[in-house]
Formats: sequence, C-alpha cells, structure tokens
Amino acid sequence: MSDFNKVMQAMQSVLGEQKQLQSELGSKHVEGVAGGGMVKVVADGNLEIQQIVLDPALLKQDDPKFIGEMVRCAVNEAISKARHEGAARMSQKLMSSEFLSRLSRES
Repeated sequence: MSDFNKVMQAMQSVLGEQKQLQSELGSKHVEGVAGGGMVKVVADGNLEIQQIVLDPALLKQDDPKFIGEMVRCAVNEAISKARHEGAARMSQKLMSSEFLSRLSRES
C-alpha cells in the first residue's frame, strides 16, 4: 500500500473518531450559573443551549439590563465549561493507546 493511501486511511480513522466524540459530547451536559443561582443555563457538549432556568424572584426585578446580564454570564459560563469538557475529551481520546496504536498501524 502506498504512503498516500496509508495517510488517507489514517485521516479517515481520525475523522471517524471525531464524529464519534461529537456524538458522545452531545449527550454530555454542563451548567452555567449566575446571580447566586438565580439564572441557570444547561448546555450540551456541542455548545447548544438546552435549558435556561430563571428564578421567579429575578423576573420581579424592574431591570431588564440586569436580567440580560445575568443570562449572558450564565450562558458564557456554560459554553466555557462545554468547550473545556470537549477539549479534555478530545485530548484524552487522541492520547489513548488504542487510538495511537491504530493510527501507527495505518501509517
């Protein structure tokens, strides 16, 4: 088998691992919280917001800018946690002995 074909097989393997990881991350959920727990945001590992929960006491505030700021902070925290989780899982997957041995066999 030519070196080019070996490289292409290795790339296909990497892409397959990436798709599997994205699927796994879609089922992982992280939470961002702001305002002392008055705003909670749940995001999945694909960086999609799944849920926003607002404390009813927050809605009684007559300050839409404050509410918006609390939601923004909670969303940013959830997205940051999801990114961190994704990067950690990708690093773990790439460094796994199974993945590296398969890659070396194909190259």
